Amino acid sequence: NSTDNKVNGSGHNYIYMAIRRGGMETPTTPSDVFAIDQGINQTSNGVQVFDAGFPVDILFRTRPNTTYNNLWLTRLTGDSKYLLSNSTAASQSTAYGNRFDSNTGIISQTTFDWSQHYAWMWKRARGFCDVVAYSGTGSATTINHNLGAVPEMMWVKSRSSSDGWQVYHSALGNEAYLQLNSSNAQVTGEANRWNSTTPTASVFSIGTSGSVNGGSDTYIAFLFASISGLCKIGSYTGNSSSTQDIDCGFTNGAKMVLLK
Repeated sequence: NSTDNKVNGSGHNYIYMAIRRGGMETPTTPSDVFAIDQGINQTSNGVQVFDAGFPVDILFRTRPNTTYNNLWLTRLTGDSKYLLSNSTAASQSTAYGNRFDSNTGIISQTTFDWSQHYAWMWKRARGFCDVVAYSGTGSATTINHNLGAVPEMMWVKSRSSSDGWQVYHSALGNEAYLQLNSSNAQVTGEANRWNSTTPTASVFSIGTSGSVNGGSDTYIAFLFASISGLCKIGSYTGNSSSTQDIDCGFTNGAKMVLLK
């Protein structure tokens, strides 16, 4: 978007080199790809406030037991840009100058007491998690991804427009969706979200809905899949009367559970 002559002068010719993302390995240890950390009381600028122990690609930050916003940052969309999963708002810029450390977490450029804030952090990994940024076309199409497995759950959000978070889940099928920012039940019989097409190990399909494919909008997509003993995407039926044990196949219990 720059108008600087160094990169975008009218009628000027430029050379560039681009290297494709991809080549992810399948994780075997949960702590290599997912972490939860409590923030620190930051007393000087430019220090790391959340530590995952690995390069972070997705970070969810909030202050539990308050009305604090649910803030999401991704390395792919750049430093200081965030979305809110409790809001339909387009991408915004954080006032704290957050940026992804090259190694293990988030650095804040402004002093602040983060000790009551927590961060949930993911690393892109084959068969586990991927992040895709794309531009809408307004016409049904497919979007490439590097998950290396069939996505069982996807979250899609417009970065440039006010619109809800669209959720695909394999248990609902390719003509249904939920919204991450809403308490509403699933919407069924909807072909315009996922084009009535189940994702594959290399692409996912989007229809003509502006929520996932507006002609002038940009989007971010989070893709998730199950890995035995590490991550489980599933569903169950409640009975409202007795305790149920939902077997995720873990030997040491779950570190995070998200239900809708």
